Amino acid sequence: MRPWLPLACAAALACSNITADDSGVIALDVQVPARLELEVGDTIQLAARALDRNGDPTDATITWQTPDTTVTVDAVTGRATGRAGDGTTVG
Repeated sequence: MRPWLPLACAAALACSNITADDSGVIALDVQVPARLELEVGDTIQLAARALDRNGDPTDATITWQTPDTTVTVDAVTGRATGRAGDGTTVG
């Protein structure tokens, strides 16, 4: 098994330059399991929410992606699936 942080980082990095806009989004709260091993075919649900300047959730759309080729992630739902390798460790 190998460290598997790219999926969580992809979401954070994709939104790391968030600035306030018309929707008021200024932060992203990404929630991933503290530690979870993914074997081929295993799935986990990732979650995130956009926050306004008061820390309140907004209705902004979150899009998921990962550069990690051993994992697929549904861009809309955030459901990640292990697809290759000896096991992938989240966290």
